[in-house]
Amino acid sequence: SATLRTPLGGPLGDTRLCDIQSNQRLDELWFEFPIAGGNQWRQSNDTPALEPNALAASLKESTALSSRYKKSLEGLRFGRLAGFMTGYIDAIFRLPTNNGHKWYVVDYKSNRIDPHRLGQHTISNYHQPQLIHEMEEHHYYIQYHIYVLALHRYLKTRLGDNYDYERDMGGAYYLFFRGMIGPETPREGDTMHGVFHDKPSIEVINSLSNLFGEH
Repeated sequence: SATLRTPLGGPLGDTRLCDIQSNQRLDELWFEFPIAGGNQWRQSNDTPALEPNALAASLKESTALSSRYKKSLEGLRFGRLAGFMTGYIDAIFRLPTNNGHKWYVVDYKSNRIDPHRLGQHTISNYHQPQLIHEMEEHHYYIQYHIYVLALHRYLKTRLGDNYDYERDMGGAYYLFFRGMIGPETPREGDTMHGVFHDKPSIEVINSLSNLFGEH
């Protein structure tokens, strides 16, 4: 399909989904890690439950988030969490780059982007500013930070001292496939329409990891 033949841009340049071999990816990776020390909160008061203001404070250190979105995080609301964070990541890629092999979190999005409510989902609607709006509107920023943290913990467990975040982590790709139309997909510098990429800093990932608890 056209999606498979669209260059991913960013650090992967002209690499396309159709170029990625089955032995270079893991599909639908399930993960589970403790929130605020797993079930320890039931027996002890030493481990506080995760609260919205703490999560917002960790994410505000990310340079990828706009000041407007960081401000909106002050209104983040959810009940106090403790137990386990579980989920599925659409895909994990391990691919060669000019700086060695790197691991990437990949999430596929089917959003029909129509900012002016015209009933038209044209390719021009999938440019970077509009993708950033989608990332903010649906809190995908929170989602991919959790996914990168899950992969980070997985690689630390599996590879031990052979793993280094700065060297081995490539970050997260969010692929809005309705905006990926093959080789003709518009390009803005090193970014493609329909494709969002970011690599959170190790400082943000460590902050989130400490926030969620033991690992």
